[in-house]
Amino acid sequence: MEKQYNTKKAHNSFNYSKEELIAYELLIEKFSVVKRQYKCKRYPFKCDFYIPSIDTSIEYNGIWTHGNHPYNSHNAEDIKRLEEMQVKAENSEYYRSAINTWTITDPLKRNIAKTNNLKYVECWNLTDIQDFIYHSK
Repeated sequence: MEKQYNTKKAHNSFNYSKEELIAYELLIEKFSVVKRQYKCKRYPFKCDFYIPSIDTSIEYNGIWTHGNHPYNSHNAEDIKRLEEMQVKAENSEYYRSAINTWTITDPLKRNIAKTNNLKYVECWNLTDIQDFIYHSK
């Protein structure tokens, strides 16, 4: 995975959604320097955006596989949605991957960011990006 990351970084060949490209442009307008697919020792994942001037990492979770909000194993709606996804996952690797992203990987990222005292922001859509920009100094 490390080799794959380094190759994509060297060739600038990461895949970005249209919304993520817009989010990047909005962040650049405000902060000038925004690093993409940023990785550091304190956060061993590829963070979508890192803003050095305010030492803040941003994960843009705009794709449905992130659940449109943090997964809550005690929330009835989330439990129902997960059950529906599990049925679809019986015949779909894509749904199995989405379940893993929403219920395992994203919570792990949050926990690592919290444990390492990172300034960490999750955005689920462009409105969240705009709110973050508006409230940033």
